[in-house]
Amino acid sequence: MPSIRGERVVHALEKAGFKVARVAGSYHIMRHPDGRGTTVPVHQGRDVAKGTLRGILSDTGLTVEELQRAAGATFASGLMSNRAQRALAAANRETHIAETRREAYAAYLTAVYRFMDRARELVAKLEEHAEMSECSAAHRAYIDDWENMQPTYAPVLIAGPGQIEKSAEVLRFCLGDMADKCDSSYAANKAGTKLRDVEDFVNAQQAARDARKKFSAVARDHVYG
Repeated sequence: MPSIRGERVVHALEKAGFKVARVAGSYHIMRHPDGRGTTVPVHQGRDVAKGTLRGILSDTGLTVEELQRAAGATFASGLMSNRAQRALAAANRETHIAETRREAYAAYLTAVYRFMDRARELVAKLEEHAEMSECSAAHRAYIDDWENMQPTYAPVLIAGPGQIEKSAEVLRFCLGDMADKCDSSYAANKAGTKLRDVEDFVNAQQAARDARKKFSAVARDHVYG
């Protein structure tokens, strides 16, 4: 005997020619023009008990197949087994989780790319001995993107497994090291002292790129398998 909600049984019986004569609480009393009648319990979020459904079929003289034909696809969806319903719900949850992970990883990587571009632009200004106003503007944009990147990190740790967390931490460390090099160069320029060796920044930038590439690969494998 299938599992089905009361409202679906009512709909099916209406298609079979029954009418709701009256409603008493949660019970729908239904009558057919030929004199047949039955009572259908309609409890929100609950299936009709199998014994009660047998009684309804006996009262109406209908089979499960006839009810299914009467209600068409709407009833057929109600006849889905509990196991199938659980499987569908689980699939929907997995889809939602995968989408959440994709969004978290994409947001973090977008912020990382933007910050790394800003850092590169700042160092380029410093190397070119640009006007202090230009360097200051580049530094403000660099700081803004660093701060905007921070909130995107935690969702990655929450959404991902241990392998994601490990690669994200490596990337975070490399970005921090690159940021230290940028800050030192900017501070030296602002103080009018000699810039530290730009090669230090280049090496830190390359390490961050490698870590970013690794994180991207792990995130892609995790989401798409």
